[in-house]
Amino acid sequence: PVVMAGALDADPLVAGVLKERAGELSRKAEQETVMLVAHGPVSDEDNTRWLGMMEQLARQIQAEAGFHAVIPVTLRDDAPKEVREKAVEHMRAVVKAGSQHGRVLVVPLLLAEGGIEQKIPKALKGLPYVFRGKTLLPHSNLSQWIVQQVNAAGAAASDASVSEPIMLKSPS
Repeated sequence: PVVMAGALDADPLVAGVLKERAGELSRKAEQETVMLVAHGPVSDEDNTRWLGMMEQLARQIQAEAGFHAVIPVTLRDDAPKEVREKAVEHMRAVVKAGSQHGRVLVVPLLLAEGGIEQKIPKALKGLPYVFRGKTLLPHSNLSQWIVQQVNAAGAAASDASVSEPIMLKSPS
């Protein structure tokens, strides 16, 4: 049997990684704007859904860390040129506006290195911001999330009368 699990989305464990990544760059949170940058989808409809999910993460980070603002954006790297250019313009506008209040910390909301994280500095060339490029992985929160997903799927499978669901223990 196959049991589908949810995506990372706005899970508090993801928010914890992003808060930690921003904290590594921060000096005075209340004077800093965090811009969360995700890859982003091609369609406008999907992009709206992504940004809604990212807004939930932004609120979690804001509530816990006290940054001046936490703003989600998408690069939309696979979209047609004019869509991507509009996304880059928006990113640049967020950095310009954020820098009026203090430092801007750019934090990628990307699973692993080796993708678009190096396109972010190119898109923001000439603007004042702080960026290290650290992605969600590696981080122990992602291991915890995987364990939670497997256990939830195992519980769902056992509720459906599937024999012997697999259960994992959190890594120590």
